[in-house]
Amino acid sequence: MLQLKNTFVLLIVLCSFSTLSQTMIQTSYLERKLTPKQIEGYKLLFIEGGTFNMGQGVDEDILRRVTVSSFYISATEVTNLEYREFLTWIQEYRPQTALDDLLPDQTIWQRYIGGNVGDKLAKDYFNLPAFDYYPVVGVSWIQVQLFLEWKTDRTNEQIAIANGDWTLAMRKKFIFSTDSFLRDLYPNKSETPQQKKVKNYILPSYRLPTEAEWEFAAWALLGKQNSTDQEEQGIQSYTHVPTTSTRPRHAISFVNQYRKKVIKHTKKHPVPAYYDHNKYQLPKHVFEGDINRYGIYNMNDNASEWVVDAYRPISKVVPDVSSSDLNPVINLDTVKEGEINAIREFDYKKVEKPSLNPVEIAAIKRVYKGANVAQETGKRGPGYRYSERAKGEYTTLIGFRCAMTRVSLK
Repeated sequence: MLQLKNTFVLLIVLCSFSTLSQTMIQTSYLERKLTPKQIEGYKLLFIEGGTFNMGQGVDEDILRRVTVSSFYISATEVTNLEYREFLTWIQEYRPQTALDDLLPDQTIWQRYIGGNVGDKLAKDYFNLPAFDYYPVVGVSWIQVQLFLEWKTDRTNEQIAIANGDWTLAMRKKFIFSTDSFLRDLYPNKSETPQQKKVKNYILPSYRLPTEAEWEFAAWALLGKQNSTDQEEQGIQSYTHVPTTSTRPRHAISFVNQYRKKVIKHTKKHPVPAYYDHNKYQLPKHVFEGDINRYGIYNMNDNASEWVVDAYRPISKVVPDVSSSDLNPVINLDTVKEGEINAIREFDYKKVEKPSLNPVEIAAIKRVYKGANVAQETGKRGPGYRYSERAKGEYTTLIGFRCAMTRVSLK
């Protein structure tokens, strides 16, 4: 009964906290010339779209060629510190929200590792400064949607302030929502209808990557984006480089600045003596582990990661999987410019469908990608896919990273 109540409350929060934009955003702030300081707040890398072999290395019967459009993705997983900032804001500005329903489930450590170490991690991992820059885990797919909506609104609020369209007086009176802002629902007495600006600097929503985007970014097939459908499918190889303190600087300056900050912090706040990541197969901070040729950290190590897709098994018996209704990934893994709302509407229709009760909604399976530190070496690789309920008690360490649709200037 408690589980049902908590799930119901969380879904009410989701529906009230998240509002899909009815305005098609035609311009991306990321397409403009930004200073390094402006970009630093977004921590997103540009990934040029292309075609690749999805599912390679898992089962040749389900291997298929998939094309993704260009998009943005974060260099690192979302950290404990970032998620705590979200909770702090909720506590201050939405005190009516049941904070317990948004907290990561730290009992996962007792299921994941157990014993004395598991008990200590349940208390320490999300709270100690030593773990500030470690990936947040124990978050449900539903909780992640709330975080991403919050991150979108807070980032766009700062951009609106910088552009003079969101004043201190308005901040005191209203809680900024990107959707409401784009639809001019906030009264501004200093502005006549003739003076209303086209707010073409607002960012598209932060979101989870699709399964295909995640896999494409993990393969990091630099120089092979223009491969054709006729090309032999066996050429793809996963290349990664272990990070070390002597590794050359990242190609993107804001990533270097962030990495320097993280390393300085971890030296100042070392993890407890009991935290032996090699012995117990525990996560490292977000700049340890592997980095691929796109400059993305830990795509196949540390924590596993949620993607946006709903899960259904891919059938082996259909001759052309890419054209079959039994393969839902194809409908969700290619995000064309400006079309991410279609995916978000798919997800929220599932959430808001009257015929589904809260338990059924929480039970909808979602895909997660990337091997966490405890998974078998033989089952590691970008092509592997896993699933868990949108909300539940997990035994796998699942975190997430942010993505964003690339919207061209028109």
